[in-house]
Amino acid sequence: MRRLLIELRFAGIDTVWLHLDAHDDLYPRSFPGGKPVAVHRLTVTQTRSLYRTFWRTYELVMNRGDSLWAGVLENEAGRLLYDHRPEAALRLQSEAIKLAPDSAASHGNLALIYAALGQTVQAREEAMRALTLDASLEEPRRLLEQLQSPAEVAP
Repeated sequence: MRRLLIELRFAGIDTVWLHLDAHDDLYPRSFPGGKPVAVHRLTVTQTRSLYRTFWRTYELVMNRGDSLWAGVLENEAGRLLYDHRPEAALRLQSEAIKLAPDSAASHGNLALIYAALGQTVQAREEAMRALTLDASLEEPRRLLEQLQSPAEVAP
């Protein structure tokens, strides 16, 4: 569900209808606390059948400016990078950076994606930005060491 809502977010769709069985907890599990996708309206419907089934219909509204989107987008970018899809991961991680520009971890993750794409200049810049924001991060530091060319290594 998260992946679908991420794609709808990129498509510019702000309102989505979700139809679930009354006992299905897909929405609460996907977005605990109702953020960054909030329920605008919830309707419970009883079907007129022998089994008297109840359905919940959610009208979900995406709060595009909610900073919690950054974490949702980053998690999905990490999954895409793990699945060897760095171009798709770059799109999501770049959007996460827009939402949380001062996040050192986000810049570090962006550096890893650039490195996977072979874009070493951008990878270096993002790793250095991450270390500027938080000098205690190890991952960007290791990435910078790996990206140093032999000519740049001090004797």
